[in-house]
Amino acid sequence: MVDQLRISVSIPHENIKLGEVVPFTILVENKGLKPRELLFKSGQKFDVRIENTKGNKIWRWSDGKMFTQMLETLVIDPGKSVIYTAEWPTEESLDKLTCPNKYSAFVKITADGIENEEVKIVISIN
Repeated sequence: MVDQLRISVSIPHENIKLGEVVPFTILVENKGLKPRELLFKSGQKFDVRIENTKGNKIWRWSDGKMFTQMLETLVIDPGKSVIYTAEWPTEESLDKLTCPNKYSAFVKITADGIENEEVKIVISIN
């Protein structure tokens, strides 16, 4: 938890078949008693990075994307949440995947002050 914000990430199931699309649901919850402002310096609100067991990058959601360059403030009221979604089409990474194997997904919210906080989940590719 960062400044009363809880960031969590989920996928429908942990065991993924090679070539399958992995959908991520990213939940940002305000667990505090006051509204929480998040300042974003671009249109990018989050990022997802996949690494192998050696720490080598396999895929990043933001690679190849362009984002608006503008300041935006998002206010999350106490007890409220914001949901973001992303998809990893594993077929884009076939040349970097070995199966069966485990991979780590690191998710972060790109707002000022919390952009260095990452949530990690493990994904098994079969």
